[in-house]
Amino acid sequence: MGRTDAPLLVCVLLAACSADPGEATRDGRLLIDGGTVVVMDEAGTVLEGGAVLVEGDAIAGLLDEADPRPSGVPVLDATSQLVIPGLVNTHGHAAMSLFRGLADDMPLMTWLDDHIFPAEAALVDPEFVYWGTLLSSIEMLKSGTTTFADMYYFRDDAARAVIDAGIRAVLGPHVIGFPAPDFGSPEASLRDAAQFLERYRDHPTLVSGTAAHSLYTTSLDDVRETARLAIDFGAPFQIHAAEDASEFATANELTGMGVVEALASIGALRPGTVLAHAIYLSGSSLFQVGRLKLSLPHTR
Repeated sequence: MGRTDAPLLVCVLLAACSADPGEATRDGRLLIDGGTVVVMDEAGTVLEGGAVLVEGDAIAGLLDEADPRPSGVPVLDATSQLVIPGLVNTHGHAAMSLFRGLADDMPLMTWLDDHIFPAEAALVDPEFVYWGTLLSSIEMLKSGTTTFADMYYFRDDAARAVIDAGIRAVLGPHVIGFPAPDFGSPEASLRDAAQFLERYRDHPTLVSGTAAHSLYTTSLDDVRETARLAIDFGAPFQIHAAEDASEFATANELTGMGVVEALASIGALRPGTVLAHAIYLSGSSLFQVGRLKLSLPHTR
């Protein structure tokens, strides 16, 4: 069925495939064979007992059950498995895997102000971010996620973990309106941000972008500068938005507008913007977001 530039398909279901993908030939060829191959093309193609031929970092061919298999290529047996494109996690804070179980089942602001922000101030440093991001990357890869979008501190250490793990990611400068573990102010973070964006501009597996934490922690001016930097680089911009029932009132008190309206007023609503959570949107806000084809990752 020919060559495709689609991301490498992965074998996922209840059990691991029965061969080590590390057994690929020196030129990177590998045959994932015998599974249910869900191609995710416009035609809705599903190949029962099909195969995927991988060459290097590209899919070189899709084979029906009856098609002849190439010789001399290591086989990853996917019998009784589902072979699908890699999953994409559109929002997270990967290094926070090291805080797993610290505080659960409580209102957002109680969770943040009484538990998470104090823990981050005490514990988060470059090594924390590296190892926490590496742990999450491995967990994601083992469960079929091959790309994730992230917003957190110590951007270069997160990038180092992502590259070491071999996963794809969208990450970069994270701006918040109070002294953070990595930078003492939003201005300091933004001064360094352009260098990060430039450094990873053409990286094969890491897409650099910018992120502002939220309108309830970060001034509208600082959010504007963070979004503008992303626009200047043609990069993604991420922000938590409408994630709590009280956020509209907080945004209105701080900006005189609702959350989405405030973001629209600074030009932050555009294709390439990711509104994280976004579970408390009004009808007009939903229309505005839908019209611009923004991403609304629901991670509750």
